[in-house]
Amino acid sequence: MTSRRPHCNLDSLLRTNKILRRDFLGIGTGIAATGLAGPLWADSSRSGPLTRPKKQELNDTRCKIVLELDGHINVDTSTQERDEEIGAKVRATSTLDYFERLGWHEDAVNMAARSYNEAKVEHWVAGTTQKLQLRKECRQTILQERDGRMQQYSDTAEILNYQEVELLSSPINTAVLDLLLPTVPAKPNQRWNLSAGDAAKIFNLDAVHLCEISAHIVKVDGAEAVMELEGNLEGSANSVHTKLQVTGNFRAKLGRQCTLVTWVGAVIHEQRDVSQSEPGFDITARVRLIRAEESESPIQITYDQLIAKSREDESTRWLSRFSSEAGAFSLLADRKWSFYVNGGEESILRLVENNSVIAQCNVSRLSKMPSGTQITLEGFQSDIQQSLSTNFGEILEARETVTSSKLRCLRGVVMGTIDEVPIQWIYAHVSDDTGRRMAIVFTLAADKVDRLAGSDEQIVDSFQFLASNESVGPSTASASAEQASVVNKLGNSQSVR
Repeated sequence: MTSRRPHCNLDSLLRTNKILRRDFLGIGTGIAATGLAGPLWADSSRSGPLTRPKKQELNDTRCKIVLELDGHINVDTSTQERDEEIGAKVRATSTLDYFERLGWHEDAVNMAARSYNEAKVEHWVAGTTQKLQLRKECRQTILQERDGRMQQYSDTAEILNYQEVELLSSPINTAVLDLLLPTVPAKPNQRWNLSAGDAAKIFNLDAVHLCEISAHIVKVDGAEAVMELEGNLEGSANSVHTKLQVTGNFRAKLGRQCTLVTWVGAVIHEQRDVSQSEPGFDITARVRLIRAEESESPIQITYDQLIAKSREDESTRWLSRFSSEAGAFSLLADRKWSFYVNGGEESILRLVENNSVIAQCNVSRLSKMPSGTQITLEGFQSDIQQSLSTNFGEILEARETVTSSKLRCLRGVVMGTIDEVPIQWIYAHVSDDTGRRMAIVFTLAADKVDRLAGSDEQIVDSFQFLASNESVGPSTASASAEQASVVNKLGNSQSVR
């Protein structure tokens, strides 16, 4: 669908309200002290032309974000013997094009519905190229606050792939873009500062500890004001320290209901530490963002339905599908899990909270058994005891189940020790009638068992075998597992937060 871009005729509005243009600019006699003040509507309770909008019943926009970045990634290779990081060059280009409907709560946006026309990224890491795009069946999404940040989930029966989750988390959050505007009318050349809380929302950070980003009006051209944006901030992203240097400008103009930020052009230099779940980096991102009011949005969800969804507590909406073409499997897990290694014979996922590894999940391919034969529960327990050797303590649980994918599953929970530290292992042996088998082993400290919160059962129950050329989610070009893991987190939102 071609986006229509309604616009207002400022001169007509000024004539209707009998307000001179020079008064709107804040240079007219009698109101110069108030700067860009003076409502353009007969209803003076509405927002002034260059202040943040108040709660709207309906606010539809069309947004397009183009991101280009280049820099270096850093991966921690430290061992007990040495402390070392290795790096590689990275480049990426991504495009997000979508309709957006905002949901307000107490004069603040904390939810939105989106309909994507396009979402794609191409990355280059150390000579390897990877392409990724959002599946058509996942183009309807809901943006909602979770764990202190706004995140998206698919508003269809499909579940987002973990790569798609990263792809859709944009470098600048358009749902809260108007937080760039001042809270009170500003005078020409008067600076206003972004608060730490607003900066965290705009740049998709966990938290901001120090914010020195300010903005000021440089000119007003007709119905549009142009403002410069610059400064530094320090905060945390995915529980690790990050620093951003922001330089750019943005534009705002009067819309049908309120003032709207319609354009952003910015250069963001970010230095982020290495975390337990993703690489660190030193990158420069160039962001171009266009935003316009939309009178014919394809989004079907109503404002009331959007509010109702935000009040529902459905944990399944925050699952991601982790699929491995090399390992020929897929599974569903909470977004606190991430691929640490995505390989053929073995893949490793980690559950990370506050940059601390809570649990590790090893998915290993086992030799195929003759069709119609299965390992017994007794043999399974014997194999566990043999594999743990001197670390073995006792088997707390051993049972046989059938997963939701109709796979036979042998499950064993074992207590033991490593260097006198109590450890719990959860073993799962999954197999099908053709003889395909996988071992899924969770390892965690005994005192962290409660924090696993049943995610081991979720992973095992949703486990599926894939054909060697089958993949659930976005297609990618050939790349090594480590490079794929890196570029998935760098060619999109994660790279400029």
